[in-house]
Amino acid sequence: MKALAHLISAVAEQVHYRRSLSKEWHRDPFMYRAFKRGVIKLLDTLEPVGEANPPFNIKGLRERPEKKLWQAMADQFETPEAAGDFAADYVLRELYRLVPERDKWAKLRELDKDPELHGATGPIADRMEEEFYAMSNVRRVLGIKEPKEPKS
Repeated sequence: MKALAHLISAVAEQVHYRRSLSKEWHRDPFMYRAFKRGVIKLLDTLEPVGEANPPFNIKGLRERPEKKLWQAMADQFETPEAAGDFAADYVLRELYRLVPERDKWAKLRELDKDPELHGATGPIADRMEEEFYAMSNVRRVLGIKEPKEPKS
């Protein structure tokens, strides 16, 4: 991921090569589209050759309709497009997530005491809190307004 992030960063640098452009390039339609085009071309060039097979046995997951999580995984990985849409939707949802109320963090921390619930990935509350604050930084840098509670 670091190597890919480096290449994407290099595309951004080349788009802005020797230009005294605003640091708000992501708000300029021309510069944004130039960057987007460069990243798409880069990814298209690096795409591996061969058939795109799901990382899971979708048919096997579908054989257990009572397992809702398995059905969701089968839906998510049915096609590369579905997996990509799911990932982008997740990241965008996290980008605009409201900060959880203090009692919700406390409930998550209680759940984290049960090792069966977080398994090898570690405590859920810590990961969610890290992700929230990382996304808060992304919003700040990109000039995206902080999400607010909906008015009732």
